[in-house]
Amino acid sequence: MTLVKISGFVCLLWSIWWLLEKNENGIRRYRYSKSNILFLLLPGLINLTAFYSLALHMHLTLGEWPGIGTDGFPDTLLVHYALMTYPFFISFFFPLILFGPLWILFYLIKPIRPWLDKLAAFGVSCVVSTLLNHLAPSGFLYWFWD
Repeated sequence: MTLVKISGFVCLLWSIWWLLEKNENGIRRYRYSKSNILFLLLPGLINLTAFYSLALHMHLTLGEWPGIGTDGFPDTLLVHYALMTYPFFISFFFPLILFGPLWILFYLIKPIRPWLDKLAAFGVSCVVSTLLNHLAPSGFLYWFWD
């Protein structure tokens, strides 16, 4: 788990440095356009909303935090859990597995190089939302990681 946090932190720092650096004509790479804001905020917001809504749904439905597993969960809670795992694992594994190779690929291929700032914004969003997920109640986190 420590390696995951260190990798996420390195990804975050590298992306922030890239976004704030000025390119050759003196303009910052990150421009405050609607598409950049969408790439920066939407993936993280979807992840956070899905994660914390599952925690709330679980606590309201069961009345307490469960032990290990999903035995005894109502069908609606199982569907909610299944839907929540997709944005969470995209936000969790993207910075660890795909971010580095994609960064190099976007940098080396000149026609897609302008999208590098959007890739960096997406990486920052994934890392920040994954770190904010660790602020959930400890009972829910214990269940979720087991």
